[in-house]
Amino acid sequence: MLFTGLDRAAKSAGLDVVVNWIGSMGTLFFAKEAVKDFDSAKKSDLQMFRNFYAGMLEQGIYLALLPLRPGSFQPLTRTAPYRRRSSLRRELLGL
Repeated sequence: MLFTGLDRAAKSAGLDVVVNWIGSMGTLFFAKEAVKDFDSAKKSDLQMFRNFYAGMLEQGIYLALLPLRPGSFQPLTRTAPYRRRSSLRRELLGL
């Protein structure tokens, strides 16, 4: 998987990273602690992200420009109300 591989590679290089993802959408944070909201995301190393982003761009890999964009906090979508709504949708669809 892309994001587990990215997480593993960064950690094996000695980098403190948090990778949040759902399905094929994800965001990398250079942080020591879990990133679950805007305040915790602001504590991540934004200069390290800029360097990473620039390096990826040089390699022809285009990423989301900012890790602080809406939707970066993927675990928020896993809250109890979200799970209940998802469960109801699956039930209604017969899944």
